[in-house]
Amino acid sequence: MDKYDSSMAEHFRQVLAERADHLRQTLQGDSAITASPEPREVQDFKDVADQEELATVGDVQAAQARVELKQVLAAQRRLEAMPATPFCTSCQSAHEHSHGHRP
Repeated sequence: MDKYDSSMAEHFRQVLAERADHLRQTLQGDSAITASPEPREVQDFKDVADQEELATVGDVQAAQARVELKQVLAAQRRLEAMPATPFCTSCQSAHEHSHGHRP
């Protein structure tokens, strides 16, 4: 387990910002497709099934992007609140346990 150093804060701030931007673009692209689907003439039931499958996959990807965006935003808030904290809560507990520190 690598120890976080406060000098890494700016790097992580940038990584999180880039990921948040990417996820927002993904979600905007998904809502644009959902909001204005191109009218297509359906030829048969296979075409309908293909369209439904693509819509389902798109819905799942959008849901995953929304969850990840929430996680990225939470990580950004934590970084802003505690930029010099070396461990997250669970890692800090493990660190204290392994080094014999008891509260």
